[in-house]
Amino acid sequence: MDSVDSWVNAKIRFIAVGGHALLRGALCTLLAHEEDLVVIGQVPDGEAALELVGRSRPDAVLLDVERTGPETVRTVMRMRDSSPSTRLIAMTRCAEPSFLRALTRAGAYRCLTKETTYSVLVGALRGEAQESASVSGPLAGLTQREAEIMGFVAQALSNRQISRKLAITEDTVKRHLHNAFKKLGARSRLEAVQRLYGGLTQSSRPTVPHAGRTPVGAGSGPDGVRC
Repeated sequence: MDSVDSWVNAKIRFIAVGGHALLRGALCTLLAHEEDLVVIGQVPDGEAALELVGRSRPDAVLLDVERTGPETVRTVMRMRDSSPSTRLIAMTRCAEPSFLRALTRAGAYRCLTKETTYSVLVGALRGEAQESASVSGPLAGLTQREAEIMGFVAQALSNRQISRKLAITEDTVKRHLHNAFKKLGARSRLEAVQRLYGGLTQSSRPTVPHAGRTPVGAGSGPDGVRC
C-alpha cells in the first residue's frame, strides 16, 4: 500500500472544472497520457469544485471560464482561500485585459486562452514557467482545439458527430484534423490515433466498415490526407 501511495503522491493531482462534460472528459483523457499527471475529479461548476478543492487539496485546478463577470472572480478567490498551494489555471475565450488582471489578482496562477497549445496547458499544470513549458510526447504543438478533436477521434466519433458536439462546421473539424495530422506526421485517423494512444480508446471501438466504404464524416484533406 505504501508503494501505491508514494506513486500517487509523486504525480501532479488536478481537478477539471466546468465546460461541456464531453469536452472536459476528452481533455482529461488526453492529459491522462502524461505520465506525471492524474485527474482526481471532474465537476460541472465552481460551486461543486469548492468542496472538492477544500477536501482534496489538489496540485492544480483546470477551470473552464464560461462567464466573465464578478461571480467567476469570486469563485477563483474562494478556491484560492480554501487551498492556497493549489495552482488555479483559468481557460477563457475572453482576452479582455481587465478581466484577466482581475482573475490574476483573485489568485489565478495562469490565464490561458482557448487557442493555447497543449504543451503550454501541460506546462501550466506542472507549474513550469511559461517560456519553459514543453511536452515530450506526440501531443506537443497541438492547440487545445486540435487536442480536443483528437480525443473525440480516439472515441471513434465521425466528423459530423464531432461538429455537433462542438457546435462547429464539419469543414472546421476537417481543417483542425488536417493540421493535427500534419503535426503528428499521420495520413489517416487510425494512424493519428495510433501515434497518440496506441489505438482507439477501449470504451468506444467502431464497427469495421464494409470494404471500399469510407466511415461517415471522413474525407480527404487538400494533401490527400484522410480526415
